[in-house]
Amino acid sequence: MASKQASERPKKPRADHAGGRQRIRRKKAIKMDTGRIHLGVKEDDFLAAVIELATLCHWLVYHTYDSRRSQAGFPDLVLVKPDKLIFAELKTAKGTVRPAQKEWLDTLAAVSVDQSQIEIYLWRPDDWDGIVKIIAG
Repeated sequence: MASKQASERPKKPRADHAGGRQRIRRKKAIKMDTGRIHLGVKEDDFLAAVIELATLCHWLVYHTYDSRRSQAGFPDLVLVKPDKLIFAELKTAKGTVRPAQKEWLDTLAAVSVDQSQIEIYLWRPDDWDGIVKIIAG
């Protein structure tokens, strides 16, 4: 019996990164339509929900795909609109902020510019209602 060639093997669904947009996987732990997010959600699913919300609200979204070759501690998300810039670090309900992450957040927060246009956050799933208010605006 011959093995299947690569072209015949079923392909796993993958994220579409064309044009800087990511096709978001819906997980049952995330309930965006009710404005609630499950507290036990994994960080990747929480990140996907925030990216989807920001994209739907017309923010430009940047997330480093593979942070292993990036500066340690840089925030997970950069969200941009013409009048606002947000840096956000996302953690699970029990996730620990590493020293390098705290240093980035503290240093960004200390930048002396019009603070009404630059916002720095550490978001956890139980902050979902506040995240929606900030992003949807």
